Amino acid sequence: MQGTFTKKELVKRVALGLKAMGYYEIEGALTGSAALFYKQFSGLILTLGLELSTRYKEKFTASFYLSPSFHWSYLPKGFPKAAYQRIGRFLTIEERSRLLDRSFSEPGILDAWWGGFQEDVVRHFLEAVQLSEPRFLEQPGLINEILSCEEIIKHMDMISQTISTANNLKEKPSGLSAQPRRLAAKTPAQYFWAAEIVLSTSEPDLVSSSYVQLLAVDAWRCKTLKKNA
Repeated sequence: MQGTFTKKELVKRVALGLKAMGYYEIEGALTGSAALFYKQFSGLILTLGLELSTRYKEKFTASFYLSPSFHWSYLPKGFPKAAYQRIGRFLTIEERSRLLDRSFSEPGILDAWWGGFQEDVVRHFLEAVQLSEPRFLEQPGLINEILSCEEIIKHMDMISQTISTANNLKEKPSGLSAQPRRLAAKTPAQYFWAAEIVLSTSEPDLVSSSYVQLLAVDAWRCKTLKKNA
């Protein structure tokens, strides 16, 4: 009988397999996923989010997200839904019958969850990622839809402003009122200060601690991770 992994061991084994496909792991605070991995595609960032079930023990899946942003699953107004999808949507019936439990290989089922933190399950999951990645990326018109989204263009402009502002901040400015109580790991404090300053000028109605957190972390990742992608 195969041994069962812990969640930490599962992430480690998945990370090792994804590294062979050219992915890097994103370290730091995560939202809505067990782990995030990324690589560059046509000047954009392809992020794969490993998701653990909150209802069932030892079940997991993953979703692709393609964007100039590192904030996995960020879907502003007008951003194409096709840019954020579960990997199961791109598997054939034959592939499902080979790589998934019977309950996910019936005709018409699009979602896909893998059950069991075990070696063969991880192997099947990684094969599914390898099969589905090019199909996700080859969706007609996807890149143009992403690049023409006005809200993501605004977001990336604020990212650039946040990076520039953070580089010039040495001390915490006075008057900040929307700083998160708990700063995300690995992101310097200057980025949170800068994010609030930029939001106050560019999108004053959106100023909140949660949006400051989002913008600061995304800016820091764009600054430090794109060189690897």
